[in-house]
Amino acid sequence: MGWGTLWGLGWGGGLGAPFSVLSLRAKTNRSVELEFSMAPWWGSRARTGSAANPRQWVLTEVATTRRIQVLEAVATGLRLVEVFSVEPWQEGVARYRIDAAGLLNTSELPIGLPTGGTFDGLVWDRPKLIAPSDSDFKNPQNVQADGSIGGQLMYDSGGDFQREGGVDLLRKLLIRRLTQDPDSYFHLETGTEFGLGLRPKQQYTMSDLLAIKSSAERQARREPGVRDVRAAVSLDSHSILKLRLYVKLESGQTVPVDMPVLPAGGVP
Repeated sequence: MGWGTLWGLGWGGGLGAPFSVLSLRAKTNRSVELEFSMAPWWGSRARTGSAANPRQWVLTEVATTRRIQVLEAVATGLRLVEVFSVEPWQEGVARYRIDAAGLLNTSELPIGLPTGGTFDGLVWDRPKLIAPSDSDFKNPQNVQADGSIGGQLMYDSGGDFQREGGVDLLRKLLIRRLTQDPDSYFHLETGTEFGLGLRPKQQYTMSDLLAIKSSAERQARREPGVRDVRAAVSLDSHSILKLRLYVKLESGQTVPVDMPVLPAGGVP
């Protein structure tokens, strides 16, 4: 992945304003990550100057100056922001520009130069497909008595552990990602976006649903063999979360994946 080029300083412009963009790079085939010198302000999605407001980000294709709609922006670190486009970067050599003019920091002071920069769009590191030989021990994921997600290992008629692969393995990977606490895997770098920490027994509010939906879709796209994901989220009468992923695979197949939940008001 190549790093982008900052703009707005001009020759001899120095290191930039106290609050400015330090670096940027395309992170996936439809997102760009910016590093700031200070933490940006995360107000509501409707507030001017807020990093969470999609309208705060101006994304254009350099060659045509065509403006590209921004879907959302999320914090990937204290001074890191990942901005997602509604469309993937074009195949072939394409260059894009992103600008955050008017963005505020946590002291609500405006950004100075450079406010953005340009980056190459052809940097997608697509996860490898699940190979026919890839498998794991079979243990269907269900809600346990303590509210965690897990399953008992299963045996075949010969007494050996059963194994599972393909779509069944992908379902397990996705459920693990949905329910794992962030930063709980020691071998992953701190700040790596893995895990939503969703709990079957935990009650949620309607205001939680949008963030859960966008985070679930974004993280699920990073699993092997996944082309695109749409999430359906809702609350039952007891405020228990219901979440289903519609996962489109590279093969063209669409697979539904449900997060295990408790019966309403019941116990497993």
